[in-house]
Amino acid sequence: MITELTSPRAVNYMRAVASRYVHTQDVEDAVQETMALALKNIDKFQPPGNFYAWLGKITHNHICSTRRRPVKIEYRELFDEEHPTVAPLDDGLSQELQAAMDAISEDDRRLLMDLMCGYTPSECAQTRGMRPAAVWKWLFNLRNRLKYRLENSRS
Repeated sequence: MITELTSPRAVNYMRAVASRYVHTQDVEDAVQETMALALKNIDKFQPPGNFYAWLGKITHNHICSTRRRPVKIEYRELFDEEHPTVAPLDDGLSQELQAAMDAISEDDRRLLMDLMCGYTPSECAQTRGMRPAAVWKWLFNLRNRLKYRLENSRS
């Protein structure tokens, strides 16, 4: 069993599992830590079971409990008074859109700006301490509110 644990196939499997959870430069350290933990607990593996499933579970549990990749998302302000990035438009649509945007909350505007900066809804959820599903629902409701305001401003 120990020879199977140190085989290239097992090491590559641990690397594959670890790379899903830690930065690239930390994968080898995570594999070494997991291998030491697996050696320590090798007596708990029951031979008719799937060795790689057991090894993958140890890798996953160890990384999730000790080395989970921190989320690093910096919030950037899109606009400042000295360097505006979007010029105002003078057509009727921009005025309608501006009125609709003025009617939503500051949190709603920040969420839209984060999305326009390229952040995913999952990243927006993490920075706000929310679940991704809650951000998707927030976006759905925000879209409906903006759509309603734009449709009513035209009629």
